[in-house]
Amino acid sequence: PSLPTLSISLLNLLKSSEGSRCSITEEVLSGASLSTLSTLYLCLHRHAWLTSSEASTSATQSTPMSRQEELDLIHPKVKKPLYHFPIEGARRIIVARHGERVDLTFGDWIRYCFDEGGNYERHDLNMPDTLPERVNAPNSFSKDCPLTNVGLLQATLLGLAMRDTDTHVHHVYCSPSLRCVQTCTNILKGLGLGIAEQMPLNIEPGLFEWLAWYDEGMPTWMTADELTTAGYNINHRYDPLIRKEQLLDTRESCEQFYTRNADVTQSIINNTQAQGGSVLLVGHSPSLDTCTRQLVGGAPRSAQEMTTLIEKIPYCSFAFAGQDDTGSWSLQEPPFPPVTHTDNMRYDWHSI
Repeated sequence: PSLPTLSISLLNLLKSSEGSRCSITEEVLSGASLSTLSTLYLCLHRHAWLTSSEASTSATQSTPMSRQEELDLIHPKVKKPLYHFPIEGARRIIVARHGERVDLTFGDWIRYCFDEGGNYERHDLNMPDTLPERVNAPNSFSKDCPLTNVGLLQATLLGLAMRDTDTHVHHVYCSPSLRCVQTCTNILKGLGLGIAEQMPLNIEPGLFEWLAWYDEGMPTWMTADELTTAGYNINHRYDPLIRKEQLLDTRESCEQFYTRNADVTQSIINNTQAQGGSVLLVGHSPSLDTCTRQLVGGAPRSAQEMTTLIEKIPYCSFAFAGQDDTGSWSLQEPPFPPVTHTDNMRYDWHSI
């Protein structure tokens, strides 16, 4: 049919009952182009969603919806699934450190980037243009800082490398630190194919770094609602293995830290066993070792050994662990190279 005829048919289609929809569809499909069929397909699904939404209106009015249900209602799922589970083949764990962080790059950045009214202004092109809104800002950024723009680029490069080497990600978990959420998001963006929009992040407090480094108090992380408002795709249905309220004892030993990360990693593997596929964990510099060492048969390191090791793990480093046919895990050579760059000293125009 011609495009005008199709448009009228589509309008009739959306007003039709279930019984008459099939006859109209058959008439419209005859001789339609691929693009036209795609348009019709989307309209059919939109109509089906509207119909089901209207049917359930009375129920939702009496039963409060969860945040995730509200998001699903606003953004109906019309895209085909990313993957068809179960995923065949050997399983793999990918552990990545977050990208370059603002505080270790610019020092006491909060003091000179915020005015007395709490308004943010960047003083370097490597600083974020804007910051997400959160409770108790700007002080809450002091122990939970964002990435620099270079850090965002590092994470994107990692995702692009994974895309170019067909390194697939089927499950994603990350530490609740803002820098990890941003890193994880940009890795998925680099992977392309709309993965960042279709694969919500599972925020797992158990992946946080060593508590002994926070003897002056733990960070106040952004809530799932705050992260969602800031534009991050968060899984509000995820039930953490370790809740943030359980991470208050800053006397945690190094062995306990290794065991915590190892237990979380093993639980994630077990919980995704039926679906199969590869798991991406985004955490901190020790995570590459703490999340894999006991998995491959090693023992927890001492605090001195770990401190020495993490000096060799720069921003956006990554570790790969694979499972063989016997179920045993081992560290593997990554399928792509790391990202390396030099320090770039701060420029002062007075020098010329």
